[in-house]
Amino acid sequence: MNVPIKIALVEDNTDFRNGLMKCLSAVSDFDIIADYSDCEAAEKEMVIQNSNVVLLDISLPGCSGVVFIKWLIKLNPNLLIIMLSVNHDNSHIFDSIRNGAVGYLIKSASTEEIIRAIREAVDGGSPMSPSVARQVTREFQNTNIKPNNGMENLTKIENEILIHLAEGLTYKEIGEKIFLSHHAVNYHLRKIYQKLQVNNKIEALSKYNL
Repeated sequence: MNVPIKIALVEDNTDFRNGLMKCLSAVSDFDIIADYSDCEAAEKEMVIQNSNVVLLDISLPGCSGVVFIKWLIKLNPNLLIIMLSVNHDNSHIFDSIRNGAVGYLIKSASTEEIIRAIREAVDGGSPMSPSVARQVTREFQNTNIKPNNGMENLTKIENEILIHLAEGLTYKEIGEKIFLSHHAVNYHLRKIYQKLQVNNKIEALSKYNL
């Protein structure tokens, strides 16, 4: 039997929060352990530190979600924080990533996309909505970042995987494009991270000169 993925949600929109909780609770290996309408409530109860994944809004009353990331990471460095917000401008995206978020989804994402993103984060990935992934890629393209040591060691298939990651494709979609299983894509990603000496997708893309 799979160990349940413990999920906490910080979202001030009651209807959105309740609807999302209902959908996620129906997933057999998901366990919604806490939900809050603001950061202060989460900080008081401290239950949030026991979760595996935190779905965190940005525009919250009181403390901003972007600022709250730092407190969460200090509380539990192993927390996987996925931003779930209507804000998708560069400053919110990159401030969230810099503060420790592993993923960033737009609220218009479907329930299936959110479920996929939670699993991807637990599997070691950095889930992003396609529009967010494009903004991240453009930002790297507009910098003077050059390929770092390790890029020349990537195989053809590893380069293909990085290109599809930059396009915002999920691991499953990448596998379908290059005829590999989800597990094989994960294997190649681990090899990519080792060769580039990075820990996640965002860091890998920052070293890749698309």
